[in-house]
Amino acid sequence: MDMGLRFRKSVKIAPGVKLNFSKSGVSTTFGGKGFSTTVSKRGTYRNIGIPGTGISHRKKIAGGSSKSHASHKTTHTRVSSPSRVSSSQPKLPTAVQEWIALTGESNPSASISLSDTGEVTIEDSHGRVITDPQLIAVIKRTPQYKQQMAVLVENQRKEVADKVDDLNSETQSIVGIGNNSADVLSPEQFTGALEELEPDRYEPAEFEEEEPNQDSVAMILSEEADNNVKGLPWKVKKLRQQYVKDNFASRFASEHDGWAARKEAFDKAEGEKAASLNAQFQEEYEQTKLDLERAISGDSDYIEEQSSNWLAECQQWIARSELDIDFDIAFEYHDDVQTLMVDLDLPEIEDLPTQVATQLANGNLKMKDKTQKALRAEYAQCVFGLAEFVSSNLFNVSPMIETVVVSGYTQRRNKSGDLVDDYIYSIRFARDDFYGVNWGKNDPEVFCMSFENRCNMTTTKVFKAIEPYEE
Repeated sequence: MDMGLRFRKSVKIAPGVKLNFSKSGVSTTFGGKGFSTTVSKRGTYRNIGIPGTGISHRKKIAGGSSKSHASHKTTHTRVSSPSRVSSSQPKLPTAVQEWIALTGESNPSASISLSDTGEVTIEDSHGRVITDPQLIAVIKRTPQYKQQMAVLVENQRKEVADKVDDLNSETQSIVGIGNNSADVLSPEQFTGALEELEPDRYEPAEFEEEEPNQDSVAMILSEEADNNVKGLPWKVKKLRQQYVKDNFASRFASEHDGWAARKEAFDKAEGEKAASLNAQFQEEYEQTKLDLERAISGDSDYIEEQSSNWLAECQQWIARSELDIDFDIAFEYHDDVQTLMVDLDLPEIEDLPTQVATQLANGNLKMKDKTQKALRAEYAQCVFGLAEFVSSNLFNVSPMIETVVVSGYTQRRNKSGDLVDDYIYSIRFARDDFYGVNWGKNDPEVFCMSFENRCNMTTTKVFKAIEPYEE
């Protein structure tokens, strides 16, 4: 018996459709076990087989040259069996014979998978991992293997690139918190918003059903007469006309009364809806008007109340965005100097991701530990970005806030080993310098250090304890 070995990598692209990679190119197979059609550059073939028996028949039905099918073998990798080996042909490797005997298949196939780290796994047609070194070496020498590996490597490069972006996005979100800073509003924008403020208003909808008239009622009755009044052909027309005449008055009154009742009910419902919504809109308008007036006047109770509300909304935003950053704020407004004092409990440097994902030249994924220098630089960007993020949003609580003093502290152990709060910066932000800042292109450290500040940071980004501003 002429026994051959075929190595194949198929990719299923839809139910009953596969792409087959072979040394002769890529072909497409439609159908399933027992009956299928294969289309390739060599032609179109019909494949008929009896599943489980090993009996199959293949016939060329279109395309290619006019030579017989026997001269166009589609076996991807063929090695003659020992019984047919000639002196000029290499002997079939033992491992290959064992593989054929193990599977009981004349043309066993294999599938290849490639991990993010570049590890190759080869499985036989039953899903068993192939571990025989000699068999693996045979498979890896086939053109089909090399072709499929090229496809897998290219796909892996794209997948790993996406994975690198995903893994590093957490660090970018935390370190880049300053990019989410708010555009600070001017006093003129607050007063303009108050002047343009108007309550929303709901206008009742119009009843769209047309009022019945004589023509429409006559048409209804004529249709009824056509369907219900029967008689001799030379009498039926007159009978139907009489039906319309006899029923017109009562039907017109009925149709009109029904329409009027529906209109009244609709108008009543719309009126109630308008009254309810407009009362709600007026209430919202009055509250918004009051808030703007209190903001413009610099009401100290309002400023502290709205600062608390902003912090609650900020925590909800962080939760929704799955931003892994933890900070807390305490504040106090000094209306005599129009200054909001903020104590900011900063995240710890230990909260930052300590590894960075990279893609090697061969396309594989590698996780690398960050250096202490890199971690300190990222931490500096994070805490300074947090200062501008918090201050920019709090300036928008009221245009009367001229200054926001942000004093950031972190928990560290003192010489006695006790955990204490160490202030590492205290920055006096001026409102006027926040107008028109492009936060996406802004360097948080440079921006923060351009204001009056207390910060003792070394060139290697090590923060030393400072005394914060008291006012």
